[in-house]
Amino acid sequence: MLLPPAFKKLCSQFHADIGDDRASLEEWIDFAKPWLSENEKLIVIRFLDELLDGSHDGAELQQIWFASSADVYFPEEKDLRHFLGLMRERLH
Repeated sequence: MLLPPAFKKLCSQFHADIGDDRASLEEWIDFAKPWLSENEKLIVIRFLDELLDGSHDGAELQQIWFASSADVYFPEEKDLRHFLGLMRERLH
């Protein structure tokens, strides 16, 4: 699956020490949001809609996440799905 540059741009803000200053996942996302234009936010929302439509298994989601430029990882599929859903919600 081809990752939109806007998704990679957003995910590049999730670096290894992001949790040092931001305690919650919501704060992580709110920190990263301003890096995107309104159009890029729409692109990411559409991409997340596709990712979370139920047709992608956990292994595929992990593969996409590892290719995303993020430097934080979610070993459990349910945690990654939760974070991606939260990301979609907070971008609206």
